[in-house]
Amino acid sequence: MEKIYKVVVDYGKTLTKMIKAGKFDEVDEDINGKHFPLKGVGSQETELVLVHLKKDVTTMEAFGYLARLGLEPAKIEHLLAFGTTFPELQEQFPIVALDSVWICYGYYKYYPSLYCIGGERKLGISSGDTGGLWSDWCRFLAVVK
Repeated sequence: MEKIYKVVVDYGKTLTKMIKAGKFDEVDEDINGKHFPLKGVGSQETELVLVHLKKDVTTMEAFGYLARLGLEPAKIEHLLAFGTTFPELQEQFPIVALDSVWICYGYYKYYPSLYCIGGERKLGISSGDTGGLWSDWCRFLAVVK
């Protein structure tokens, strides 16, 4: 099993407050409560892992791999709690949450992600679907069941 990271997801906070707690240098304007609604109540301690497939994969391949490991893909609230608690990790590689998706124009699928460019921590949206593949250097954030 991969290293386990413990975070607390506070559903008492709005998405905007969760984002603010992360102290990101840049946030994509499409990451909002309309596109990425939160579902949950109270505070929940959650165990997360970063899964590295070490090859380019489609979104469906990533979902299948996580399922075979007995893991659930992370949601945006897990990604934000992770980025707030472990900010240095997104400086090493992009981190994607596959269980939150914004479908734009009825076709394009965008997933929230953490990454770093030029030393700046960013919260953005990414699509392994549009380009066909997720890069081999991506990590997928997953919830331990």
